[in-house]
Amino acid sequence: MEKNYNSVSVYDKCDNLVSYVEFEDNDQELKCYYSVNGKTLSRKFTNNYVNEPSEVVSSVIEYNSNIMLFPLQIEGETSMRTIQSGMSFTSLSAPGISSRIDVYKDEESIESEVQCFSVNSNLIDEWLDKV
Repeated sequence: MEKNYNSVSVYDKCDNLVSYVEFEDNDQELKCYYSVNGKTLSRKFTNNYVNEPSEVVSSVIEYNSNIMLFPLQIEGETSMRTIQSGMSFTSLSAPGISSRIDVYKDEESIESEVQCFSVNSNLIDEWLDKV
């Protein structure tokens, strides 16, 4: 019997899920990747569409407080939620987002396209004070 491992999970010393990568079942194509570093989430996942080219979405999201990943199983698929990190699970509520950038790239295009971004207004004020 051959075992097929198509995902890898990494936990920190407090048992918080901080990295997760999953590959497609039939090949080693990336399905999704999530990595947490304190308040920052880096993620990359593939959106597959019927009769259209798939697209890869890359995001860097900074939250107001430290986060961890929380896996949910929905109809056999793993879905990742970001929740506030800690010694124990308390709520599925995600902390507020302070900044975010999402970049989309489909299989047919050569260049990536930024479709969503936000910047915390405190950062803008801080940068203006430095100028």
